[in-house]
Amino acid sequence: MKNCLAACCLLLSPLLFAQKFTDTGTIFISGKVTNAPKNYAEYSQTGFVDDRTSSFILGGDGTFKQAITIEGQTQDITFYLEDTGFTFTATAGDSIQLSWDATHFEQSFKARSRRPDADTILQGQWFLHQQIDHYFGGLQNALAQNKSLPAEEKFALINTAFNKEVEALSAAFPHHEATRQKLYTDLYYRYTHLLFSKRLLGQFALHYTASGNNPVDPGFAWQPQFKILNESTFWTHPLYRAFLFDYCRFAPQQLFTGVASLSPHRNNFPASAHYMGKSLLDIKSIRDWFLTQHLLLSFDSYNFLQAEAIYKEFRQELSDPFLKNKLEAGYTSSLTLKPGKPAPALALTNAKGQPVSLKDFAGKIVYLDFWATWYGPCIADIQANSRQLHQRYQGKDIAFISVCVGSEAGQWKEAIKKYDMSGSVNLYAPGGLDDPSVKAYQLNGVPRYILIDKNGKIINNNAPFMLELVMSTTNEIDEALAR
Repeated sequence: MKNCLAACCLLLSPLLFAQKFTDTGTIFISGKVTNAPKNYAEYSQTGFVDDRTSSFILGGDGTFKQAITIEGQTQDITFYLEDTGFTFTATAGDSIQLSWDATHFEQSFKARSRRPDADTILQGQWFLHQQIDHYFGGLQNALAQNKSLPAEEKFALINTAFNKEVEALSAAFPHHEATRQKLYTDLYYRYTHLLFSKRLLGQFALHYTASGNNPVDPGFAWQPQFKILNESTFWTHPLYRAFLFDYCRFAPQQLFTGVASLSPHRNNFPASAHYMGKSLLDIKSIRDWFLTQHLLLSFDSYNFLQAEAIYKEFRQELSDPFLKNKLEAGYTSSLTLKPGKPAPALALTNAKGQPVSLKDFAGKIVYLDFWATWYGPCIADIQANSRQLHQRYQGKDIAFISVCVGSEAGQWKEAIKKYDMSGSVNLYAPGGLDDPSVKAYQLNGVPRYILIDKNGKIINNNAPFMLELVMSTTNEIDEALAR
């Protein structure tokens, strides 16, 4: 039976209002920046399938005025202001005024909306922005430094921080219904998502514990239920959509870890998550959104041929024009990295400033590693496994090429020495994710590994981590060398 609670289900809530993915709206942003270090301001806006980053020019006196088209009637906008980013919710028709002094941003920043309800939410979001490092950031640091804590103690840390944020929000904005609904729901899903990422959700659930010193408006103690699928929340809360996406993809793995599965999709994540989403999500708009999102991610992050097979099946079922266009565009773009296609050109420089091209390694297998000096998983894989991997294939027709992305050149050169990366051909992408050589590989994040054959054609656009290669008796590199 579909959607039984024992199977970690999502239940259907009443439909409060209808929206479509093709709905759009316009918001108007204006204001002034004093002592601006540059003549433009950057921002990003959430979308149903992807986020978009843009910018606008500041006038000579620091003033600006910009109309921004949003997907749907409500979306989040993030302004990148000096050394931080401030995210606020905008509804179609909103007129928002921003101002700040770049030399002391936190003390001078002001945000106002002409609509009273929207203005109160805006002030609440700025209030939470100022608190986030203290509560949520401090919590993440504590969890990172105490990884061996028992599950009960980890949950206690998370639930305590959640309660403190709720109390602070309640004290700052008492008895305001719109603020309560929007900001409390965002808090709930931000902390619930963290519970899930720590593999605690299901075993524990957030709950509000009243404090005698700071009693909270009872409305703030209202508890959303993550297992109840809520369409109105889906359309208006990007944080809910982010939680929902991860929950539907990975919750079964958390529930059934260690259990041998007879499913034909056990080693096919694009298919297993696809059919899990179909079984869990009873609202068609949300189900189609999830399946589209999952496939777009699968093209870039999992076995392409497995994802392609699901795509060919699902595109016949998908009727929403917005989602269908996004899915077909994503598939067409990803075809450049399909196994068997020629690998895109790679033209970068090494630590000596010498140009290096992918053509220099014709006749060799190439294991291409995109990484960053600041990202832990990249460093962990390099430190623990790169030397062992290089030794295993010493003298074989294979080149290990490491491309540093999104890091300062000085930090990159230091890291090469620090982590003893002498077994790799070390290259630097000065343009980060926007560097032409990186964009050609459609990089959305690091680490990312690409395996290329002796003829310069892609074997796997999502090759195994170094750890997986080291741990396996026979792997994709061995198979490629044997051909």
